[in-house]
Amino acid sequence: MVNPDQKHSSIHHLEQAGEEVEEIGKQAYHKIAGWIKTHPILTLILSFLLSVTSNLVSQWIWDFFK
Repeated sequence: MVNPDQKHSSIHHLEQAGEEVEEIGKQAYHKIAGWIKTHPILTLILSFLLSVTSNLVSQWIWDFFK
């Protein structure tokens, strides 16, 4: 049987972990957004290359499983 103090402690730990994960996500978002703002041309080139690469890989997979 779970002690009521243990249950409250577990909930507190879960809430604290959730807050920490949200903070990490916000920091990562701001780093990525800042990098995109400082390197717009490079971002466009990388986006184009990623789309071409994913298209080639998907075509290869399609032909492989035909």
